[in-house]
Amino acid sequence: MRCRNERRFALSELNLAPVRPASVRNQLVKLDIVDRLHPLIPPLLAQLLFAVLCSISAVVVRSLIDMVAPGAGPFGMIMPFVLVATLFGRWQSGLATHLFLVLHTWYYILPIAGSFAFDNPNDGPRIAVNFFSGLAIVGLGELFRRSVRAAVEDREMLIREIDHRVANNFASILSMLRLQRSRVDDASVRDALDTASGRVESYARAHQSLYRDGASDERVDMPSYLGDLCAALESVLSEVSGAAIRCWIDDIALPRDQAVTLGLIVNEVATNSAKHAFGQSREGLISVKLDHRDSQIVLSVSDNGSGMAQTERPGGLGMSLITALAKQAGAEVERDSGPEGTSFRFVMEG
Repeated sequence: MRCRNERRFALSELNLAPVRPASVRNQLVKLDIVDRLHPLIPPLLAQLLFAVLCSISAVVVRSLIDMVAPGAGPFGMIMPFVLVATLFGRWQSGLATHLFLVLHTWYYILPIAGSFAFDNPNDGPRIAVNFFSGLAIVGLGELFRRSVRAAVEDREMLIREIDHRVANNFASILSMLRLQRSRVDDASVRDALDTASGRVESYARAHQSLYRDGASDERVDMPSYLGDLCAALESVLSEVSGAAIRCWIDDIALPRDQAVTLGLIVNEVATNSAKHAFGQSREGLISVKLDHRDSQIVLSVSDNGSGMAQTERPGGLGMSLITALAKQAGAEVERDSGPEGTSFRFVMEG
């Protein structure tokens, strides 16, 4: 049964390519009304419509101000809306907004209201100064808009290039480890290489989830990350024991370091289960669950094996490594083992 707000990953159907939502800052930087409406509305019409929207908003705000302080700062509310129109609708929208608001202020707000005549001779120069100031705002806003968008595009191109190189490096390391594994006969060495491969795989999957599509805020989308990791682990561990892995992950995003540590925990527990929990006649199943309960986040990794010994195997890291990783993730460890299998729960503040 699926829980509310939970994604279920069946590895036989797994085809993960989720798009993580960009941060609000990135959305604002990339927002361009013309681009958003281009498939439906011609660019010039989109700019004019956005100019009308900004102008109406400015008039409404001006009316609210006049209820408290009539006539105060008649040109004060023009510049912010002209800047908004320029940044998100390009210079044409900013210019149209500026012209409309200057004429509106001149005709309706300056004395004589309802006329373009001047009650005060100084109002003419004041309109001229504000008009040219607005033109400067439009020009500077357009220059800033283009500079920021160019910087964002350069940054994303650089991130994609770095992402590509790092991904290639991870792939090279994994290939070398697997090649070396195929050339050794010592079971302990093969186990050590399998463990090393799993850890590198954990970091590679975290990197893939963190920098997917050039996005690089400091949080990792856990359904994508752990789903990918479980798929990779199943392909490797099936050679060891034929164990299957099932993954149920809530929609949670965690800080990068914590996410990578949880991935390492899943790798360690699942690898230990595949190697030691299942006999020849037992069909192995490893379950990985991550859910948000009240103010806590709980990671559960369990198997249907024969249970684990209460004492450490000679030369094995066992619980020592798992406990150290849990401490690094800020999690408390709970273990339950019996003839029906072993379950680990890692509870942390969410």
